[in-house]
Amino acid sequence: QQSLNCWPTYTFSGDIKPGDTNGQGIGGTWYAISPDAKLIGATK
Repeated sequence: QQSLNCWPTYTFSGDIKPGDTNGQGIGGTWYAISPDAKLIGATK
């Protein structure tokens, strides 16, 4: 498992190709990471 600034990073099984963010916001707990290594908040 990888982490970024102590936040765990995961891959989402529903993502098919690079750049997919299908897991973003699921359950209000998942985050995408921006190109400058910042968390992009999940929407609720």
